[in-house]
Amino acid sequence: MLTRIDHVGIACRSLAAAIERYEGVFGLTVTSRETNEEQGVKEAMLVVSGAPYASYVQLLEPLSVDTPVGRFIEKRGEGLHHVGYAVE
Repeated sequence: MLTRIDHVGIACRSLAAAIERYEGVFGLTVTSRETNEEQGVKEAMLVVSGAPYASYVQLLEPLSVDTPVGRFIEKRGEGLHHVGYAVE
């Protein structure tokens, strides 16, 4: 059963610029950053709401144009990439 929306994944060309925008415009806070070589992205998680069940915006910058997120941006531009659901 679906319990909540865990995160919304946003494809972006520049992780640094996207973080600045989401912190400045929406007042979100970065909770983690990592490079996921397997998926070909640098990513940052920004918390939207707190306890007991946080939701996040996940910003995704491709490591190259020949990755799933890189191809997504080339075809569709920056924007909503996926929605992650929490389930029982």
